[in-house]
Amino acid sequence: LADIISYGNGTYENGVLTVPSGNSSIFTTSLTDNSTYTMSCDVKLTGTSGTPYVNIGYRQGDGYIQLQGAGYQSVGTGGSWTNKTLSSINTTGVHVTVYSTSDAVKIWVDGEKIVDANLIDTVKSKKALPSITWSNGGAIVDNIMIWQPISVVGEKYVLDRDSFYKSLVGTSATIPTGSFDAKSDTYFSRNLALDADYYTSFTLKNTTSGCAVSLSYRDGQYIQFQYGGYTVPGTGDSDWKHPFALGTGIDVKIHSTPRHVTIWVNGEILVDNDYTDTESVFGAAPRIAYVSAGEAEVSNIKVWTVGTLRDLDEDGEATTQDMIILIKYLLDLEDIQAENADLNADGITNIIDLIKFKKYFAEIVN
Repeated sequence: LADIISYGNGTYENGVLTVPSGNSSIFTTSLTDNSTYTMSCDVKLTGTSGTPYVNIGYRQGDGYIQLQGAGYQSVGTGGSWTNKTLSSINTTGVHVTVYSTSDAVKIWVDGEKIVDANLIDTVKSKKALPSITWSNGGAIVDNIMIWQPISVVGEKYVLDRDSFYKSLVGTSATIPTGSFDAKSDTYFSRNLALDADYYTSFTLKNTTSGCAVSLSYRDGQYIQFQYGGYTVPGTGDSDWKHPFALGTGIDVKIHSTPRHVTIWVNGEILVDNDYTDTESVFGAAPRIAYVSAGEAEVSNIKVWTVGTLRDLDEDGEATTQDMIILIKYLLDLEDIQAENADLNADGITNIIDLIKFKKYFAEIVN
């Protein structure tokens, strides 16, 4: 993370920046001038008269985007005004993510990418400058996070955003109709590194015909289920002649990596593909992103990472009782979700995983 050392106009208390109307606030950070970095924040406009708006900056000069309730303009890329309803920016706020390099920028609002373009010549190679460059009517900006890749090779990124969610792991939840921002409690888990290679599984049910349920596994990447089919925009997969029994419920498992996703439904592989966008950073984000027409019910929610010890009896910790469960499974005495006990992540659960479990307890004792 690039620490915010100081800021410009406004107040910054408890991680919340309040910018008065007609003011700017530029963050002084540990970023170097030519840094490639990502900034995310939640933005809410407080103005009630005229046309409230906020300019979110990422590079010096004209490197910014203007957001209003009625749309946006990507000034730094030479974009024209785009009509788009962002009405929640005036009420609950929107979640904005900006990925900035010296010659290009990508911007997401509530998980939807709205900008992916090269910078105009007058902005290229300008200083990295995360900021609120102007506010008309005032703005509140919180959950500000600025981070950089720790290694360009292999595109390894890290960020633990544990404080942003109410975890639904191990519970059932009924999610009403609506679109949910990045601060909602529809996350299955947020205790994951940005570049996590992880699994999630759950049961999805919806009794309203025509309902669409979008389930995110990374920021900006999701699968949408409907009664008559599905679509995965981030990989180009879709099939609208593939019915799902959402009325009685379907079992879904997702294996998500920074560059690839595999999705099973009722034990059969539905999607197994790389993302079509090979450059963007997609942070791990298992959650329900959108529900239309009725309510979606998710249950039996689990989230786990590759190669970590499994809490097989789901009591909140890995103990010798979990090793006993694994032994019983290997002796065909007990049935478990075998992938949960694949401790060496080789695709099968066998005696090697038991040996790994034994070594774990030996290390604790020693």
